[in-house]
Amino acid sequence: MSEIASIKQQSYPSVDTQPQPATARRSADREATVAPPTDDRLELSEAARDSGDELARRIELIRAQIADGTYLTPQKLKVAIDHLCRELLGC
Repeated sequence: MSEIASIKQQSYPSVDTQPQPATARRSADREATVAPPTDDRLELSEAARDSGDELARRIELIRAQIADGTYLTPQKLKVAIDHLCRELLGC
């Protein structure tokens, strides 16, 4: 136990608990500074760009299937119903 430093009583400055008038709060808000915008950049790896292209292709395929009425299959409907049942009823 001798390796553990003792905890000393510290005194902290008092905190003003009186509510500030609304005008004081507004002026304090105006004084707050916001960091200026920076020239942020985003660089994607080739794999990330490829996955984005794949996602776009998949979205287009699904939209086409919905448009021609072939997207909703009995298997997809069963999966959706099963998930809904588990979520709502704990089946």
